[in-house]
Amino acid sequence: MLVASMLGLEENCNLLTPWERKDLTRSAWISRLEGAIYAWNDISPMIFGSPDMVRNGKINSIMANGAETPSQVRRDSMNTTESDRKRRKIESPGASTPSAISHSVSQIITILKQPLLDLEARVAEITNLAVATRDAELADENMSTDGSEDDKANQERLERAWKRIVNRIRNTPTKRHVQIREMVVDAIAAARKAHLSNVVSELRAALLQYHPSAAGRCKASAIEALEAHGDYIEDEDDDTDDDEDEANDDGGGVVQDEIPSVISAEAAILVSCLEGSDDATRIDWINAVKDCKTISRLAALNAAFVDNAKKRLEKLEVERDELSNALTNWEKEEERRNKNRAGKKTTGKPQKETQGPSEVWANVRITDEICMAKAEDYPWWPAKKCEPKNPELAKSLKSLDRTLVSLIGEMGGLRVVKNEKMVPFTGKKIADEGQGDIRKEVRSQLDDCMTMARRILRGRSS
Repeated sequence: MLVASMLGLEENCNLLTPWERKDLTRSAWISRLEGAIYAWNDISPMIFGSPDMVRNGKINSIMANGAETPSQVRRDSMNTTESDRKRRKIESPGASTPSAISHSVSQIITILKQPLLDLEARVAEITNLAVATRDAELADENMSTDGSEDDKANQERLERAWKRIVNRIRNTPTKRHVQIREMVVDAIAAARKAHLSNVVSELRAALLQYHPSAAGRCKASAIEALEAHGDYIEDEDDDTDDDEDEANDDGGGVVQDEIPSVISAEAAILVSCLEGSDDATRIDWINAVKDCKTISRLAALNAAFVDNAKKRLEKLEVERDELSNALTNWEKEEERRNKNRAGKKTTGKPQKETQGPSEVWANVRITDEICMAKAEDYPWWPAKKCEPKNPELAKSLKSLDRTLVSLIGEMGGLRVVKNEKMVPFTGKKIADEGQGDIRKEVRSQLDDCMTMARRILRGRSS
């Protein structure tokens, strides 16, 4: 079942983008997984017992799907994958039948780990999460003073923010476990915004110790992290914190009942595959797979990943079809305008151009060329130009005078913008008179993405 889910997901990937790795063929990757099935069936009598034991009723509880003997279980296991295996061999010539070599359970787990990590990396590339992650890492590595902004003062403000939040935990009673957890989560967000990866790691370790009935360990660990990074010196601005704490109580000073949002360390890692979360990162999931020592844990990590990845791939399929439909509509509109111009016909008021989809997907190469792009209702935003790998798609976009871009700060989403709505990136924001007032949240995100774009450029040039 574990192998079948991985092979099924890989086929979904292959429908979107063909296998592109040069160091490993698709057939070799598939053969490695199928070899694990042969190895598992080879050792299963040692685990399930002999047919005589089954007839004696000693291990009936492990029989599944109406199988009468362990050998039948093994045959059913092989038959389930046989047709799929043959079909994949036809599509991927060169696959070879694994040799009959005796393996232990730990060796089989080792066989499965690398294909699972390969598959996660492939999904990350298809969804463009890998590129977005690399850009974020590059920006983190190239933090220095910009000529256009006072990065040093901004960095000090961001560093002080997480310390201020953790300092408030000192005066928070352990019984207020909900508030303690929320403050640690807020501190992690502030430290991540300040690009303090070591602080984020330490605070996340503290968060993973949290439990409603044992918030003291989480609190103590968070305070230890604060003290390890120079502690916090209070100032007049901290007066507002007391008001915020009082606001969390009702009029009688009694803590309001809240349902705690608790996630265990293992659960946090399970849901952190691909993009990650506040409680764990993609690296945590990868490390968990590498350190895995049991089939059950590997199956759980795989199941969480496959579920997440399938939802993302299904979304990409929808976005791919929406892009195709939009291109068809735009081409028809362009053809109609050309006919009208050729016949010098006027049809009253010019028809409004069909609005394209908000977010699209295509198999592209995201270039290092950064520009400022105006997409839909967004303000002018830093973006990276993308080159479609499909020649027909590239030709259609060129004829329509449009380009695919990936907005910096977004985790992999693509937009279609007109070429007239793109200008070279100078490091400065572009005012848009027709935009009106921009919400504070969007303005803050834009500032962060502009800073990120400047740091990416700095990293590319260094």
